[in-house]
Amino acid sequence: MVEELKREETPETIARRLKDEGNAWIREANVEGYRNAWGYYTQALDEAIRDDALRATLYNNRAQASMQLGNYREAVADCLDVLQLERGHNAKALYRASKCFLGVSKLDDARKFSNEGHERFPDAEERVHCSISCLLTSRRSWAHILHRSVNNPSTKK
Repeated sequence: MVEELKREETPETIARRLKDEGNAWIREANVEGYRNAWGYYTQALDEAIRDDALRATLYNNRAQASMQLGNYREAVADCLDVLQLERGHNAKALYRASKCFLGVSKLDDARKFSNEGHERFPDAEERVHCSISCLLTSRRSWAHILHRSVNNPSTKK
């Protein structure tokens, strides 16, 4: 009986169920939860899903899990898939890509995605997702301040 029901499920139904499992794990907010969430999202993406919005959500969720695990390059790849599926119109994917590029010290790429987020989402909470440019600015500022203090004889004792 269970096998019959399973055979009657569509790939989208299976993927949504797996997504929900992944979401439950990601809420655990720990390494084990992120790893398990990543696995569920990956299983869901292995289904023959025709719904692009669902695929985009799964890639975006898996990017979040990868980012939390420090797998920045993998997260960027998933973010790029989201942006392709949604024609560049996804604040979370832009934010995550920017943050992950920052994590691998690709500042120009991080700035590019951050700026794109600011241009595409100038209003409300969507802009919050793309506020990584503040981090870039502060990081450059701190580097400049440190460089000045190291090279300025008046700050040495």
